[in-house]
Amino acid sequence: MAIKKHQPAPPLKLFLALLGLATGLYFITDPIRHQWIYQRGNAELAAGNYAEAETIWRQAAQQNPKTNTHYIRLGNALSSQQKWSDAIAQYRNAIKLNPGDPTAPHFLAETLAAQGRIDEAIGYYRQAISLAPNYAAAYLGLANTLKTQQNWDAAIRTYRQAIKLSPQTPEAYLGLGEALKRQNQSDATLSTYRQAIKQNLSNPIIHKELADLLLQKGQTQDAIEQYRRSIELEPNYAAAKNGLGTALQTTQPDEVMTIYRQAIAQSPTHAPLRVSIGKAFKQKNQLEDVIASYKKAIELDPITPSAYRGLGEAFIQQKKRKDAIEAYRTVVKLNPSDRQNRDQLTKLQRKQ
Repeated sequence: MAIKKHQPAPPLKLFLALLGLATGLYFITDPIRHQWIYQRGNAELAAGNYAEAETIWRQAAQQNPKTNTHYIRLGNALSSQQKWSDAIAQYRNAIKLNPGDPTAPHFLAETLAAQGRIDEAIGYYRQAISLAPNYAAAYLGLANTLKTQQNWDAAIRTYRQAIKLSPQTPEAYLGLGEALKRQNQSDATLSTYRQAIKQNLSNPIIHKELADLLLQKGQTQDAIEQYRRSIELEPNYAAAKNGLGTALQTTQPDEVMTIYRQAIAQSPTHAPLRVSIGKAFKQKNQLEDVIASYKKAIELDPITPSAYRGLGEAFIQQKKRKDAIEAYRTVVKLNPSDRQNRDQLTKLQRKQ
């Protein structure tokens, strides 16, 4: 399906002048004029022209200060530019004008959450829901915020309500799946992702998350199918290609190397891919390539324990004990709870 390009709008000053707004001669009382500015302001928001949208909606609010929708749209334009304080003020103006409209508290909650003001955000999400009990977007926002608090049980309940109200929302299934995983409910997580796919949600992340879980459960062929579906939907999805390579390691090693090389060419800054191709090189006993891959992974992401561990193992094979000790020291520092790494470090230090 062809994507329609946003057509360049006439200069903003000309547009406002045509509306009679640039000189302040007219109030927005004419229904046709009101519809025109409403459509133009929304079009600029949709096109990502937030500064122009801000100008339009600010002028609209000044000319017709008793219309709460103008303040909401102005708040949207401001929050999209991360002008948080001004956006919050506009949403509060909208609430004062129409306390029964759930839209303003919803957007105010979104803005507060973006600032890390979680408790305030939760309060306004709940206010929006109390005004509109079937407001799916407010449930989704509340669930995301509860997840931020690691309030997993409440987040799970709220995601499920969001899905009940709007079963075609991929973000709700992904959030629910993450919350269930944190609670070690792998079967429920699996069921959630399958439910999303039954809704015909062509979302590459859902297929990739399902594949990861299937691979953990040893259902390798099903995992491969889901990884391939994810890549079909998003050909440059590095994490899905990384997972596919892992799933194919034991059965199709030659295809694995091709997959990793193609993925790295498309996503050269994706550190996990470098770790994975390092493991593939290790299977082929190509130690120099192993070391180069792990070093590149560390360069891209200096807090990747698996890269340091793989580097340490390669140095042990090369009998470079000092280098191996340094690598394992970093692994233990990054992941102090892993006893196997601590024991390996101790073993290497005793041989000095």
